[in-house]
Amino acid sequence: MSTVYNWQMDIYDRLRNGLPHTRVFLEGVPENSRLPKDPTGLLKPLLILWYGTLTDYRTDRGVAVTGLCDEGDEGASVEKVASVLIQVVAPSGLALLQLENVVRGLLTGFHPDGQGALSEAGSSTIRDPLPVGIGDTLRFYKPITFSGKVIASGVIPPVTPLVPGDPVS
Repeated sequence: MSTVYNWQMDIYDRLRNGLPHTRVFLEGVPENSRLPKDPTGLLKPLLILWYGTLTDYRTDRGVAVTGLCDEGDEGASVEKVASVLIQVVAPSGLALLQLENVVRGLLTGFHPDGQGALSEAGSSTIRDPLPVGIGDTLRFYKPITFSGKVIASGVIPPVTPLVPGDPVS
């Protein structure tokens, strides 16, 4: 069964497998994480994925945010738009552009979990060299947003407890 979680993990796996030497973090960087640095002390390239809420796919409804199951609204669509913001972090402008280009190549047109193709949904046009909560001084950083259509089945599978040390914990 397809779920939003499967959609999210498929994007995560696509980036991890496509960039095997680049750290990819989910929903931020845990405070106890050791970030990879080059011999000069600069951060090596890394990605931080942030998943957004679902929005209704049907444009005629004018609905901004809806629930996974659309409780209480008989006419709501099960077709949703899901989004992911990828923070691209690199030690130089050239490295940032190169990593950003690879991320675009991996995600543009990709169908996570067999759902709708991803497309770039907008990005900041200005790099912001401020820290994003990872405790190190960043040199170059840019957020890129992708979105795609998903079908919210309304059925959420039981949650399996995570074991410390699992790849997603």
